[in-house]
Amino acid sequence: METTPTGIIERFNRWLSESIMVKLASIGFLILILLIPSAWVESIIREREGRADSVVEEIASKWSGEQTVNGPLLIIPYIYRYEAEVEHQREVNGKTIIEMKKEMKERIERAYFLPEKLNINGSVEPEVRHRGIFEAAVYKSNIDLKATFNTPWDASSATRCAIVCRSKHCRYRYSLGRCSDCSRNQGLTGHKR
Repeated sequence: METTPTGIIERFNRWLSESIMVKLASIGFLILILLIPSAWVESIIREREGRADSVVEEIASKWSGEQTVNGPLLIIPYIYRYEAEVEHQREVNGKTIIEMKKEMKERIERAYFLPEKLNINGSVEPEVRHRGIFEAAVYKSNIDLKATFNTPWDASSATRCAIVCRSKHCRYRYSLGRCSDCSRNQGLTGHKR
């Protein structure tokens, strides 16, 4: 019995066409080969997404960035006077005597006031800016703030307090009239800081 080369080749071809393991191995090989272009495409997508985010941040930073609008806060510094017991030491015949005496002390405090009425009117106009193939939305806005403050406190109840007139702790503009402790006719005015 002689085996011919064609018989071995035919048996090998039949085994390849009928073997499930060979079919599974070839499918696995094709999947691995097709994962390479899929990874390339995914890499390009991630790179473009990162570039798009950086372009949006760049355009926003040149435009003005993120902003938050808050209402005004009135900060009035004042001198608070209070009575405190203070320890005094003195020497008498070589002995130290400690006495407790009452003294008037003062410290600067700050009173914070929110407006009684706050009216905010605004309009927002979106605008699309382009950089290459990317685009980003930016916004223009006109905002009008109007605030009304009541007199912060009644002068008759502020017997231990004196308003500090020339303070630099003011936020936004305000005017409350004349300060009773100032020699000049100077109102409480603040400057936007």
